Amino acid sequence: MLSFKDLYKSEKYIFKKFLKKDYSVLDVGCLFGSLSLSLKKFKVKYSGLDNDKNAIRYGKKIFKN
Repeated sequence: MLSFKDLYKSEKYIFKKFLKKDYSVLDVGCLFGSLSLSLKKFKVKYSGLDNDKNAIRYGKKIFKN
């Protein structure tokens, strides 16, 4: 699973600089939503969209909500 420490240096910079508590993130092309784990640190509202039915099904198994 993807955690904050696994992100690229540029992604960490952007998240630390621009994400504040109570922000919302829309992840278009999220596959199964692994980015949501990295964003937990920032307590943001996360929504992911994808059209890959297998990835969505897998994500629903991993993330019960």
